[in-house]
Amino acid sequence: MTTSDEALTQARDEFCAHVRAGEAALKAPEPNVAEADQYTDATNAQVAEWDKQGTTAAVLLPLLAEDQQAAVRCAAGTYLLSRGHEQEALPVLESLAEDDEIGLVAEDADMAIVQWRRKQAAKSQQ
Repeated sequence: MTTSDEALTQARDEFCAHVRAGEAALKAPEPNVAEADQYTDATNAQVAEWDKQGTTAAVLLPLLAEDQQAAVRCAAGTYLLSRGHEQEALPVLESLAEDDEIGLVAEDADMAIVQWRRKQAAKSQQ
């Protein structure tokens, strides 16, 4: 993938589609965790490819914006947090974690922060 604006936009659209589809699978009248996991696996593979290409930040940083859906902001923040973009991602995740109206997304954001802080604490003790 080149890093043209068009390619970045397409990558963002695909990321958002996976996140939304995974969220829809969990919010369905009969939640389908297996289906949601498939979307998560696809997103993980997507991000791993962007990591190899060096485009992860270019794709995901714009998805932290306020005008994005909470689940998209949370997913983007979670990936960015573990890739050295804590200054951008942490405030977004903290804001989402404090928003009781967004349900599971708030819990996901909180868990991402907790896990990241544990890893940071472990690194500092080495």
